[in-house]
Amino acid sequence: MLPQAEVIYLHYSANNLEEYDARLDLKTPLINIIDKLTERVQTYGKIENIQVGLFRLEVEEFPERVFQEALLNALSHRDYQSNAAVYVKQYPDRIVIENPGGFLDGITENNIITHPSVPRNELIAETLQNLKYVQRTGQGVDIMFKDMVSMGKPYPRYKSFNDAVSLTIFNAIDNTGFVKFITETQEKNSEIMSLAEMMILRDLLDNRKGSLSVLSDIVQKSLDETKKTCNKLIANGLIEIVGKEYMLTPKVYEVLKSDIEYTRDKTIQYIKAKNMIIDDEQFIAESKKIAQDLFAVSKYVEEMPNSNLMFVECKVDGEKMILIMKLNYKVTPISIVEEVEGKRAIKFVNRQSLPPKTSAVEEAIIINVDKSTISLIEKRFQIDGKPGYYLNEQYIKGEPKLTDKQKMSIVNKVVKKVDSEYNVFEGDPTAVVKKEMIDLVMEHLPLKPMEIAKKVMGDDYNAKEEVETIMRDLGIEEDDEIVNVPLSLDRMSRCKLVLDDDRIVELNVEDYLNHENIVTETDMSGYSTITLKNIKDIKIK
Repeated sequence: MLPQAEVIYLHYSANNLEEYDARLDLKTPLINIIDKLTERVQTYGKIENIQVGLFRLEVEEFPERVFQEALLNALSHRDYQSNAAVYVKQYPDRIVIENPGGFLDGITENNIITHPSVPRNELIAETLQNLKYVQRTGQGVDIMFKDMVSMGKPYPRYKSFNDAVSLTIFNAIDNTGFVKFITETQEKNSEIMSLAEMMILRDLLDNRKGSLSVLSDIVQKSLDETKKTCNKLIANGLIEIVGKEYMLTPKVYEVLKSDIEYTRDKTIQYIKAKNMIIDDEQFIAESKKIAQDLFAVSKYVEEMPNSNLMFVECKVDGEKMILIMKLNYKVTPISIVEEVEGKRAIKFVNRQSLPPKTSAVEEAIIINVDKSTISLIEKRFQIDGKPGYYLNEQYIKGEPKLTDKQKMSIVNKVVKKVDSEYNVFEGDPTAVVKKEMIDLVMEHLPLKPMEIAKKVMGDDYNAKEEVETIMRDLGIEEDDEIVNVPLSLDRMSRCKLVLDDDRIVELNVEDYLNHENIVTETDMSGYSTITLKNIKDIKIK
């Protein structure tokens, strides 16, 4: 290991963007760094749900694959002759990765997507590829761009210096309608769009029209290659030529304009929006009623922030709309000068204030009066001791569904909790749950969280009863399924033993469970010894 091959992780909270509130100094092998930082980033991240037809599309704040590709690039392309560290800085709205060593000759911000890969550290790049941490030879930059644009997020932003490169990835979804459009178009055509196709569509959506030369610069391809891509989009009825410029077709505009963020079509039964537009008195009366109803909900929501409500009557594309925006207060520290016994003292207190005008709206109800539909922008809060969406669940009376990732997490947490009371397992029950899920996946059988949690409890009737009770309280029913397993089969088949000094021993789940080749002993002082038997060869990765 090179002593200068250090990675420093810094976390910044929304309350203080100047000073970090958490720090990790990592001088461990690269694989450990990748796994540890991926886990750390996911700990702070959230999952947003976008309704696409009858299905929900789960979008991570910082997609795992994008973050790993970004980190892998920094580690494999950094200048190891420099004593500077790789920095990973996580803010509420972005992650910034900085690595020593500028771009190699010929590579710039304007050609990084399509420029042939020139690894600075060829051996490291090959090793990561052999370990399946990179999916193919190359920088993986196009992978990051494609994943981000398909999720409606801003492009990754590179900035180069003489002796360093920084990469910023943003978490915001700035166009949900585009995400739905791309997803539905790919399903309809049974074909995955190329990165260039997505980038052209996105640019034309944002700027309404574009010349061939402008689009060529955006996708970082030659004019001929860009024209071929445009011709394909024309053939699919997605864009058209008007004069010398390209535009989206009317059909595409029609699809995109009907989509509002986090749409949940509902008949307006709880919000009398049509009454609100009759006159000012009705508008004020109904606004007060809504405010009172939401205030009543607050007693069930443990973390619900104080806020102002803003009611707006407007028109969007000729359609009458009522916007109810919840402007959550931000807590900021201020200094107060007090005089105590003739002496002046400065005291710092936290004061609540309205968010700045540049802040994104965190919670809102969007009512299309003409179409009688309601759309929500929501955040997850603790409701009666469990996570949920109060606008939909408590106010609009909808039925939010758990994501596949949340279902898996609930299974693990419930089984672990019940095991701590009934001592069903000798070791960590997480491995048992993993093994059961692997078996079901291999046999192409449905993954039902309730069924899995009860089955791993074996013959212990009381433990099964407790599992079922807790699972139902957390919103899991008998017929609930995990449709898309959020982990690869390879990751599911492995378990990690994390030692008290942060060293990791990675084992196959089956080997861990059968205890034939793994022996754990604990002495009188509480220290444990792990013995691995029948090993032909040991490799350090």
